[in-house]
Amino acid sequence: MKFSIVITTYNRLTLLKRAIDSALNQTIPCEVIVADDCSTDGTQQYVQELSASLIEQENDRLVYHRNSSNQGHSATMNAGVAIASGDWIKPVDDDDYLAPNCIEEIIQAITAYERQKSQNSTSQVVICSCQAAQVDPSETELTRTRIIGPGTVFYIPQEDIHYGMFLEQVPFGTPIQVAYRKEAFIKSGGWDSSLDANCDDIDSWMRISQFGDAVFINKCLAYRTIWPGAYNQQFSLKKRLDTNILIKEKLY
Repeated sequence: MKFSIVITTYNRLTLLKRAIDSALNQTIPCEVIVADDCSTDGTQQYVQELSASLIEQENDRLVYHRNSSNQGHSATMNAGVAIASGDWIKPVDDDDYLAPNCIEEIIQAITAYERQKSQNSTSQVVICSCQAAQVDPSETELTRTRIIGPGTVFYIPQEDIHYGMFLEQVPFGTPIQVAYRKEAFIKSGGWDSSLDANCDDIDSWMRISQFGDAVFINKCLAYRTIWPGAYNQQFSLKKRLDTNILIKEKLY
């Protein structure tokens, strides 16, 4: 099981540095891809110089991709996944960051599922989510997402996922909480640019989960920054409500 962490970014170099550090400092080393939506703030120079410095230390895990033009959040995620070498993807928005043991805990949860399932079962986990802390710009914790189901690790079979999402009892959450199998992501068609940064993630979780089971880890393994510059704050309340209704209709 190999993970690629895909960090999407656009003109947020100060925040991006934190996200990259959290990805490179995982207890289980993995590929880190910075997918840049044609930033103009020095992101390209910083990431390329950091990558070159790591290569000098015989560490080639940091990969840089730059869109030829500004294409939006969804297209940038799709581009990052396309070049990832891992069979699992951990998406990260540039204003969020990971706990050091995030990838290790996800791997342990998925491995445990694989061991306990029936020998005759062909099912597999395609999506995983965890608790996240919502923090302010100074990294002070504000809230924490709720525990899902019993135990530290909770499994949901594919046939129950969409119904649970519809009733909001299976909330996968934002990208920083989720990891998904690359194969299922590609089969699902990737992120939909028509929903760019406004439920493009939830729409994707819904379509990925057509292809297998889900795992929830009731541990805080990720941090989501709550601040006025977040992408979803750029949309009117009406547009956000309309998109939520659209997602409910798709789930139904």
